[in-house]
Amino acid sequence: MDYTDVHVTSRSQVVDCFTQYPLLDGTKNYAVQLTEFNCPVNLGPMQTNFDGVGYDYLFELRRKNVGVAPNHQDSLLTTLPYGVGANHTAAASVSEHLPVNLFTTDLTQFKIGNLRPVENIGDLAYHIQRFFNDAIGRYLSVKEVADKNVAIQQAIVDDVGSSAAQIAAAQLLLNGPGGDDGLTALAAFYTQAVDGNDVVKPIIHAAIHGRGNDVTISAASRFVTVVLEGNSQLRLYFSPIFNEHFFLVVTEYAQKILGLTEIIAFRAGAAQIVKVSKDALMDGTNLIVEGTVADTVEIRSIELERFFDRRIRLDVETQMGVQPTIIWSTDNQQKVSHVIATFPFSKKKSVKYVCDSEGTLLEQIAYSQDVIRGNITFRKAEDMVNERYKLLNPKFFHNIRLEVFITLKNWEFDAAQNKSRFVFRREKISLLDDQTWTGKLRFLSI
Repeated sequence: MDYTDVHVTSRSQVVDCFTQYPLLDGTKNYAVQLTEFNCPVNLGPMQTNFDGVGYDYLFELRRKNVGVAPNHQDSLLTTLPYGVGANHTAAASVSEHLPVNLFTTDLTQFKIGNLRPVENIGDLAYHIQRFFNDAIGRYLSVKEVADKNVAIQQAIVDDVGSSAAQIAAAQLLLNGPGGDDGLTALAAFYTQAVDGNDVVKPIIHAAIHGRGNDVTISAASRFVTVVLEGNSQLRLYFSPIFNEHFFLVVTEYAQKILGLTEIIAFRAGAAQIVKVSKDALMDGTNLIVEGTVADTVEIRSIELERFFDRRIRLDVETQMGVQPTIIWSTDNQQKVSHVIATFPFSKKKSVKYVCDSEGTLLEQIAYSQDVIRGNITFRKAEDMVNERYKLLNPKFFHNIRLEVFITLKNWEFDAAQNKSRFVFRREKISLLDDQTWTGKLRFLSI
């Protein structure tokens, strides 16, 4: 048996090379196999672009503004009012939102992307926890932001060099269109004096949330706690603050990968039986109703490993004239394939549990998982390779052509079925500037 090794490297999805002289002995038969393969992976495990679906986030945090529909803009955190009066109407130059964009769409909708990069399940758990911490933290920072903006606008008013137009604009921001609904009133609206009026604490204003009593909050206030378990499930603990004043709207994609309901809300019904989801939020109507659960409520996701990674496999395909294989493709059709190597995306994980001195299992765990991103060696020279494909005609063999594809499981809207679902897509790999992939082909005489 003789063999010939050929190393190929490419800066694009395809490599197409020619030799000046025949590469193989035309009197023999040969089989080819891919013995080494290294390729950059630039796509992350979770989907960030949703064509035709109508959303690009997993879930959205909203407030229980009693008496409005759950999908109404008055349940959004981005429409939290500026002042204390229900008759507040913003002039063209005055924002209806909190100053300096304390609540924006990007901060109230949980999106995977540059703000929240997710490479493994641990990242997802961390960023979900951070999302809820940031939300409650913005209520804590209202007074600080308001006082800072008041100082800026008051300085404009007091500056003898300010023009009349500048002073009028600053006064409008300070006093508001109604005279008592501007920056000056803002801090008072979102704070409450306690301990004999010596201490001013931030509050969640009940009138524009879930009714009931205003809730004073601090850095130690519990909101939502996220715990990642060893089986890749998430445990989410919702505090009474969340139960009374907030709810989550979960997209179809997040319902699928997390196993959660469309609405996450809680309310105590008759005999203190906890109601969840739409029934808890609307009680059979179309409007948000008042109600809470005085205790922390726990829910669990499904095992995140089930749908977390949309990347299925890398394929190396050739047009060198090998014996074709018949496969059932991802669209459930029988097709001819010239793939000579397939590399599934499989991650290794490890879970370490923590025990006390007596061996009792504690809640703390250390969950680690491989990150398949960047320059990845899918096959080394030392690996055992079983796939061999016979060349149909080794005579005058000059041309080597290889292409690399990635198969993805994308969440898309299916117009035929009028619903969103996972659809398998086979795409060319994308390389960044100066990135290359490399492989080694071995031609064996048979």
